[in-house]
Amino acid sequence: MKDVKIINVGSAASETKAFNSYALQFVQTEITAKMDPRFIDTFGGFMSTEMVVKGALDLISDQSKAGACLWISNKTGFEYWPTPAEEEKYRTRPKASRKKSADVFQVNVQIPRSFDKM
Repeated sequence: MKDVKIINVGSAASETKAFNSYALQFVQTEITAKMDPRFIDTFGGFMSTEMVVKGALDLISDQSKAGACLWISNKTGFEYWPTPAEEEKYRTRPKASRKKSADVFQVNVQIPRSFDKM
């Protein structure tokens, strides 16, 4: 196994939080060792632990990936979702037409302190 350097990407004083998700192919463990090898082979076989660690470090060290989902597989390698094309496809308004709206509405919503089952 290669040496892995742990990178400090933020200080304790920072309030910024990023949420990412991590979608893996099969990694050889005690649980996956009990699975049918033909099933695992249909998805490209087992991936290396090094690839999993490299993906995790890539996610936490690159701040531009905040909020992204990283798919890792032997067939495609690292794939981030949404891609810029996917992100644009699912926008409610196209990027070009986005401008600050002059209409600002103040809404006063009272949130109940408790919720009772009805």
